[in-house]
Amino acid sequence: MNSRERVKLALNHKEPDRIPFDLGGTVLTSMHHTLYRKLRAKLGLPDIQPRMMDLIQQIVFIDDDLEKLWKRM
Repeated sequence: MNSRERVKLALNHKEPDRIPFDLGGTVLTSMHHTLYRKLRAKLGLPDIQPRMMDLIQQIVFIDDDLEKLWKRM
């Protein structure tokens, strides 16, 4: 099942093989820096200074190591 199929199933109130989500694809779907650091800690990733995407909203770019780990889950 690909990403598009997962989203379509979820929007139609059906259960996909896993939960579809967007991990920082745009400014509208990114994470606040405090949540980002907590997620990295919970997943056992090193604590790094996040790169800011938007200083006013305090949202960050998603680093490659987190993205790769999440895709394997």
